[in-house]
Amino acid sequence: MPIKTLKQHFFTILLVIEILYLIVALMIPPLPGWKMFSRVEWVQQITLTDDHGHEVSLAGYLPKTHYDFDESTARGTAEFICRKHPEIANWNLKIEGASYELQASDCTARKK
Repeated sequence: MPIKTLKQHFFTILLVIEILYLIVALMIPPLPGWKMFSRVEWVQQITLTDDHGHEVSLAGYLPKTHYDFDESTARGTAEFICRKHPEIANWNLKIEGASYELQASDCTARKK
């Protein structure tokens, strides 16, 4: 068998294996695949505090397989936490220099 044909078969087999892996990776969240490019892990740079100064973890309210975490997701999660805890009057959300305030009356994140 000529070397050119062996190379073609090798790369064809490699391509098929890669495509099969990516299909499996789409179905099994912990496996790296195309989803890994949307993974943004900057939850540590976001702080949500109640009116007593106690910090609440946003990551604790998200599914374990949640990868995309941007500013709008942080605001939405903070609004959800505010609605879930109506006994707390005010919340403060800080995202890389931007500050938002949430009040228990409507739980909408408003820029300070």
